Amino acid sequence: MPLVKSTSVPSQASLDLITLHVGDSIVLGDYKITFSSLGRINPGNVLAADIEVSGPEGKDGYPLSNGDWALYPSATNPLLNISVVWLKENEQTALIRVSSPLEKLIPDETLSVGDYLTLPSGFPRIKIKLAAAYSTRAVFNIYLPYTSTPKTVTVDEDDGVGVAYKLAEDMYYSPYIFIYLKDSKSGSSAKFDLYVPKVFSTKFQIERTSSGTTTPIEAKVIEMVYDNLLYTGESLPVDVNGTEYRIKLLSTIPNIAKVAVIKGNETLDTLVLETGDVPKKVKNAPIELAVQKVEVQYNRATIKIYAPQGSTAIPILRSANIKVGIDTSQKVVMLGNNLVVVITVQNSGKGDAYNLNVAAPIPNNFEVVSAVKTWELKTLPAFADMPALIYVLKPTKVGEYRIGRAVVTFYDPKSIDTGKKKTAVSNELSGIKVYAIPEVSVSAAAYNGTWSDYIRTGPGKQIKIRFSVRASAGNPTFEFVKNATLSIELPGNLEGPATIPLGMIKAGENKTVEASFKVTTEDFGLVRARLTYLDPLGGHHELNLGNLITVNSLPPKIEVKEKVVKVYPDTKELPQFINQTLSKMTDATPLAKEIAGIVNAYIPPKKSTNYWKPLGILFLLLSIVLGAAAYRYWAGYERAMAELRRKKKSRPGGLPKKEVREEESTEEKAEELI
Repeated sequence: MPLVKSTSVPSQASLDLITLHVGDSIVLGDYKITFSSLGRINPGNVLAADIEVSGPEGKDGYPLSNGDWALYPSATNPLLNISVVWLKENEQTALIRVSSPLEKLIPDETLSVGDYLTLPSGFPRIKIKLAAAYSTRAVFNIYLPYTSTPKTVTVDEDDGVGVAYKLAEDMYYSPYIFIYLKDSKSGSSAKFDLYVPKVFSTKFQIERTSSGTTTPIEAKVIEMVYDNLLYTGESLPVDVNGTEYRIKLLSTIPNIAKVAVIKGNETLDTLVLETGDVPKKVKNAPIELAVQKVEVQYNRATIKIYAPQGSTAIPILRSANIKVGIDTSQKVVMLGNNLVVVITVQNSGKGDAYNLNVAAPIPNNFEVVSAVKTWELKTLPAFADMPALIYVLKPTKVGEYRIGRAVVTFYDPKSIDTGKKKTAVSNELSGIKVYAIPEVSVSAAAYNGTWSDYIRTGPGKQIKIRFSVRASAGNPTFEFVKNATLSIELPGNLEGPATIPLGMIKAGENKTVEASFKVTTEDFGLVRARLTYLDPLGGHHELNLGNLITVNSLPPKIEVKEKVVKVYPDTKELPQFINQTLSKMTDATPLAKEIAGIVNAYIPPKKSTNYWKPLGILFLLLSIVLGAAAYRYWAGYERAMAELRRKKKSRPGGLPKKEVREEESTEEKAEELI
């Protein structure tokens, strides 16, 4: 009983291919398909068959040439699809296929293990039993009304299996039921959709015409028993009513395959098949052959084999040859950076590989940044490559590591037969080195009798500066810096080397270097420096160290402090001084109020909003008083001096001391007068 397996629901169910002579008819339920005539039509003088279809929806006719098809009763409501596989004008025959679209009869049906589902009234008495349920697949027993032996099928999740229904001897309607498994719970239940053809009647007959009368006769039916690959040199066994024939692919060239048909030790026929041609009959054998595709690069062709109903082609079990590779973008990496790993899988064998599972190695001291550890693929055809599996690792510790091997498990036609998985292993990815930079610190001291970061010196003297460079503790093999160099920025009062090479500094190492410098001028200078180095992979780094040493070559300074004597404005300048002072202040209000309080004490009570007027009068009176006092003092001084001069003139000669005393007494009198 033919089975149909598909990862998606087939579009239609079909009867086996049927050969009709002009006037013959196919009856399926309420529908009749008649091959009424064969002739040539214009334009193009094309050979075409007149096909008439009648049923409850009416009667219609279709001229169909090789490869043509028609939808009845309409393209928007198709119930039947009638297609012509080939036409033979000299024999007045046609090879016809009749199909009906599949539709969902029962959606989301859930059966517990051991339960049955029976098709509704109007359908054949077909029962479906859930025999077993697993985590990703389920096993069903299909009970058909014309046999006591159930058909057992295994269906994977998101996959489907169809079962044909036997309409007559050597005539099948396939798939008549199609089970699409949506979910399976281990040991419990299964959820599925059930599909059937729109024209689901199992009433079938072929009517042959003779001398104008219609008489039902036995149908001579051929069907396609093989539509798959053959490689050059392979022989495919085909059993026809107990007789074994072997179809051997001899050679391939573009679009052409050369095939031999062998029975026992005898070659019955050798055919040259061209892609696109109708099937060719084999001499002395009830077999027809066609080629669908030729792939010269793989020495193979897709061969179609037609034989009488009930014939079987025994599949050739071919081994898949899975090759796995693992590589990385780089073999050395800095700690904290990413390592990209690529796994490639190729099938270089003639057999397809199924249910591939790729396990990616994850070593210790690495964490996965992206992607997954495993990847699955349902089918990898022969001579096909699996899309590259890329994932990213980040090292967490320095050292040398072995990433490991990628492992692929799979089935091929031979291992499915034995039920044992096959395993393919990649090369080993090793020698991955992870480096890091230790933390580097620099200190400095200058020598001028003692070591310090501050020294006093003078022009013409020599000083020494010692630099200590230390790397933090770690693994010296994988943690270090190289080509380390101190670049020194000297002040104007020093001369000496501008750079000091340090070379490699490993983790835990302390390097000390000294250099001499000459003091050239009197100045106060700061010695600055920066450390440049390369990481283990050659990346450039720079550490700015700032000010390290202070060099004071200035002589001692004598500080001179000047006494500041405050000078107050005179009475005339005072108003202007007050005005300027207030105008320059951000907030002059507090001072203005304080001045106003002082001034108001000298102003007679009077309502006035003009404070500057009495203040001006006050300053004017003050100026008059002070001026009068100054004038009186000056006038008294002049009178006293005049009297003194007069006395000197009236007494010439005399003793000096007495004159001095007289002068002193005169000055005293002048002061008294004043």
